Amino acid sequence: MTILGLTLIGGYLCLLLRWVYCLRREWRKRYFAQGTRRLHQGKFEAAIAKFTKAIQKQPENVDAYLGRSHAYIRMNELDKALADCDTVIRLQPTNHFAFLNRGAIYGLKEDYPRSLADTTQCLELQPEYQDALFNRACTFSRLGNTEEALVDFSKAILLSPSKIDNYIERGNLFFDTQQYSKAIEDFTQAMKLGDSTAELLTCRGYAYLKMELFEKAIADYELAIEIDPHARPALNNLAWLLATCPVPEYRDGNRALALALRNCEQVDETEWSDSGVLAAAYAEVGQFDDAVRLINEALMKAPEHENITCEAQLKCYENLQPYRDSTLKSSSDEQ
Repeated sequence: MTILGLTLIGGYLCLLLRWVYCLRREWRKRYFAQGTRRLHQGKFEAAIAKFTKAIQKQPENVDAYLGRSHAYIRMNELDKALADCDTVIRLQPTNHFAFLNRGAIYGLKEDYPRSLADTTQCLELQPEYQDALFNRACTFSRLGNTEEALVDFSKAILLSPSKIDNYIERGNLFFDTQQYSKAIEDFTQAMKLGDSTAELLTCRGYAYLKMELFEKAIADYELAIEIDPHARPALNNLAWLLATCPVPEYRDGNRALALALRNCEQVDETEWSDSGVLAAAYAEVGQFDDAVRLINEALMKAPEHENITCEAQLKCYENLQPYRDSTLKSSSDEQ
C-alpha cells in the first residue's frame, strides 16, 4: 500500500474516532437535557432515570447530580437527595448550589441546625444569593431567631423586590411577633405584586382584627369568601368576629351561625376550633344548649394551651351568656 493510501486511511480513522467521541459526548449532554426537561415537566421518576444515565456516562457530572437531587426532593426521597448533594460537595467543594440544596433537605428533615449551617455556607460562597437568604430566614424563624430572620427577609426583598414569597413570609413573622401594622404592609404589597388570594386576604383580615380595625377585617374576610367560597379559614374567622366582637355594631349572630355551619359542612370531622366557633355562634343567637354541647366537644379536642379560652366560653354558655373575645382589647400593636 502506498504512503498516500496509509495517510488517507489514518486520516479516515482519526475522523471516525473523533465522530464517535463527539457522538458519545452529545449523548451525555442529551441525557442531561432530557432529565432537565422531565424535571421541569414534573415527571420526576423519568427525570431521575435520565440524570442517572448521564451520571453513568460521566460520573463527575455535578449538574446531573444536582438535577437528580432536585427530582429526589420532589419525590420526597430525601436521603437519596442528600447523598447526591454530598457527592457534589466532594467533587466540587465550592459549589454553592449543593450547599443550598443540602440545606433545604435538612430543613425538610427538620434538622434546622444543619440546615442553617449549610445555607450559611452557601451565602459565604455567594453573599447576595436571594434564594439562600430566603431559606436561611425561614430556618432562623423556625429556630425562634426572629431578629436574624427579619434581617435576612429584608435583604432578600432588597435583592428581589418583586418576589412575593419574601413579603408573605416576613408578613407572617411580623404577625407572629404582634407587629400587626407591618404584617398588613407586607401582605398588601404581596397582593399588589400578585393576586388578592383568599389566603392572603384572610391573613391581612386577621391582622386587622388584632388591631381592632373590625370594618377592614370584615371586608377582607368577605372578599376572601367571594374569591373562594370554600375558604374555611375566612369562613371561620368571619363567623368568630361576628359572634364574639366586643363592639355591638359589628355582631351579627345569624350571619355568624350560617358561616360557621357552612364551614363545618365542608369536612367529615371538625377540628376543635370549628366546634368552638360554631358554639360561639349558637350562643350569640341564644341557643345555649347547642353552645354548651359544642364547646365541650372542643374542650376534648383542643390543645392544652387553648383550654383556658374554651373553659371561659363554657362558663358563659352555662350562665346563658354569649362569649366576647376579650383578647381584642389587649392588642400590643399601635393603631
